[in-house]
Amino acid sequence: MVVIDLSPSFSASSETLGVALSNCAITVGLTALAILWLVYSGDDDSLCGPIGTQDWLFRLVEKKSIDAAEPWGAWYYEDPVYGPGQVGGYRAQFRNASGHGISYATVHHAGHEVPMYQPMKGLHVFAN
Repeated sequence: MVVIDLSPSFSASSETLGVALSNCAITVGLTALAILWLVYSGDDDSLCGPIGTQDWLFRLVEKKSIDAAEPWGAWYYEDPVYGPGQVGGYRAQFRNASGHGISYATVHHAGHEVPMYQPMKGLHVFAN
């Protein structure tokens, strides 16, 4: 069991909390627990942009020797105005031999709070 000490004061964007989560919870989740993780970023997010998230994730899966189940590529959705086949962002999926893993997706034209900026695309990411 991993226990994260949350006794210090943390803000919503606390660097310390992010390090604690990335070094403990996510690492444990990928290697010991039967969990599938989803990490997503709005591609117009200036606070936690997709480049940093992608770099962190790709380093993590390389360090843990987790294979790409689905390589980096576009994901599509049906827009009510423009129809099907619209690029909603990009994604990649990684799984270890036990099926545990992590998916990463970007959402086009979304800022830091994807459900607020692009609710339909955000729902599509979770549903698929």
